Parts: sequence; C-alpha cells; structure tokens
Amino acid sequence: MNKILFCIPLLTSLSCNFILPTATPLPITSTPDVPFCQPAQSIIEGANGQIIHLNKDELLRVELDQNSSTGYEWLVDKIDSEKLTDLGSDYTYGENPMPGSGGTQFLCFQGVGSGSTILRLIYRQPWDLHVTPGPYNTPDFEITIEINE
Repeated sequence: MNKILFCIPLLTSLSCNFILPTATPLPITSTPDVPFCQPAQSIIEGANGQIIHLNKDELLRVELDQNSSTGYEWLVDKIDSEKLTDLGSDYTYGENPMPGSGGTQFLCFQGVGSGSTILRLIYRQPWDLHVTPGPYNTPDFEITIEINE
C-alpha cells in the first residue's frame, strides 16, 4: 500500500511535464550591443607606470585581464575625484568562454578637472581588500593622468 501511495504523486508529476505547452522562442532583435564607455582613449596593461594625457570631459577606458571565476576584480584604490570621475566597469569573457577561463574588465573614467593625478587600481577580491596578493598575482596598476583644460 505504501508503494502505491508513493507512486501516485510521482506519476502525477511526471505526467504534468507532458501537458505543458511548448515554449515559443523570443524574437531576435537586430540591435547590436553598444560597447561600454566610448572613450577618447583606451589603454591596456602595458600602460602601467606611464603618463596618460587626457582632455577635460574626455573619457578614458582601461582594459585589463581579469578572471571573474576567481572572485578577483580590478578595484579603484586611489583616485582624485576633483580631477577624475569613476564611471563604473564592465566585463567581457574571452573568445572561448569556458568555465574558469578569463576575460577583460573595462573601467571607465572621465576627466573633470585640469591638472595631474594618479589613478591606482588593485586586483583583489572585494571582501579581502586588506590582503596583499601573492607573487603569482597580477601587480597593481598605476598611471599618472595629465588632464588638459
């Protein structure tokens, strides 16, 4: 008797799967994705330690390798908000998005005041900001930005 009582709910739930209507696919739109942060300049890891020239109100995009599956990401550690505004970041997977593979983090900044300033980014897990990364981790990224009027 117990076996029959167990089978009735099981058979009922299985039969419900056959009654559901088929899902209709959503139409595909032809609108392409707009790239994040349309900058006047875009720099990569090789710019680490360099001086970057930017005009006031122009955008600067920093593109750095990142692996989001590790929890590590590039975070702003030092910025002078009177000269540079952090407009946020975005992430894209590499060409072969396999589990555990890396991608690129895009960070966007805008020059808002003239003068010289330092921008420092650190590669950390947001919940472990006090931890110094090991020797196998990417070093910090720091550039000097000269903002012209």
